[in-house]
Amino acid sequence: MNIKQLYILSFCVYLIVSIFTFMLYTALPAMIAKEGLSPQYSGLVFMSMLPFMLSFFYSGFIESFRKRKKSALKILMCGCNLALGLLYFLIAFLDLINDFYIILGIFVIMNILCSCSIVCLNGVGIEQSNRNQKITLNTIMLLASGLGGAIGIILSLIIYDKFGFRICNIFLGFSILISCLPLFRLHYVDSIKFIPQKILNTLKSKKSWKNILSLILLIFPLVLNNSMSSTLLIYLGFEVSVVGILSGILSSLALVIASPLMYSFIRFCGFYNALKITLIFEVLLFTFMALNMVLWQSHLYIIITLFLASLCFGAQFIFCYTLGMRWCEDSSQSGVDFSFLRMSENAGFIIAGIIASQIVGIFVANINDIKSLDSINLSSISLIFTHKGIDNNLSKAYFYIFILSAIFALLGLISIKGVKNEK
Repeated sequence: MNIKQLYILSFCVYLIVSIFTFMLYTALPAMIAKEGLSPQYSGLVFMSMLPFMLSFFYSGFIESFRKRKKSALKILMCGCNLALGLLYFLIAFLDLINDFYIILGIFVIMNILCSCSIVCLNGVGIEQSNRNQKITLNTIMLLASGLGGAIGIILSLIIYDKFGFRICNIFLGFSILISCLPLFRLHYVDSIKFIPQKILNTLKSKKSWKNILSLILLIFPLVLNNSMSSTLLIYLGFEVSVVGILSGILSSLALVIASPLMYSFIRFCGFYNALKITLIFEVLLFTFMALNMVLWQSHLYIIITLFLASLCFGAQFIFCYTLGMRWCEDSSQSGVDFSFLRMSENAGFIIAGIIASQIVGIFVANINDIKSLDSINLSSISLIFTHKGIDNNLSKAYFYIFILSAIFALLGLISIKGVKNEK
């Protein structure tokens, strides 16, 4: 596969996977809150991502299959992503409240399908690109993630608010199926000679464990901070359509902006210095967010700081993926090794989501317990600039989430000495 086709493959796969993961991780908790369900239900949604987080443990089978047959890569890429889109049509016939656990089971299957695509893509990307191309590859992945977030968050929440859960899932299904079309036109060539792919080789490596711990400390503060952001906006009184727009801007647009911004920043400051400055900024940002929840309680400050946190998330995507791919370059089972390192991101998403949802659940049983201000819709969105005041229990919950994020960002700053020599 030539580099141009690899870029197209990376864009399509990350677009599809991002539509699903952003919808699951950001939009669905907002829908759950809007339906009046307990925040603990969001925790169950995050737990459905466990197969995605634990993809390393079956990555050896996936990579062995990919390297054994010439047609395997096309089968995995086209088949998994096509099935992902079709499952959304199945969910469309289910009710979010009454059929919640059935939907949860389908999400588990969808996470497995996403994992298969990502494991293969990362293996091919590491094997068939040089160091400079890896930076471009990660930039393309980040841009695709931003676009996927716009579909999975903004459009899905707007459609959910206007037309309901069923139409929302039909829309998502069509979006993924359309995104699959270029995958069927690519010329898949996998020239890597078959070598048995064994996860035990990775697990026995002390270097792998050291590397994954470093990546977890880099990514965890940001996903802890962002995991319940859409739910916060719902609890503050924003209508679902407004939450969709704001969450999309906070997540999707921030990723698109962060991509060229951080690339230029890294070129100017150097890799290590850029990473260090970003982590210092995160510590200060999360501390300010925590203080705002108990002191000023400004809705405008919340929106601005959530956007800045999303910029940091985009930056850490580039840092973590570039580090991970470089660490796996000389491996004979790069796809398996990188899947192990990607557990840092997946583990961060799931563990942070569970922790954040449980913290909110301790203070807030459901949306009816919130003493919110007047509802903010699209016509009154300018009120963001003047609205202040947060329910006491809600402010306590998010104070703890944001202060924990600051603590973990500080730990990440302390841990980066091990990557100082990475350029």
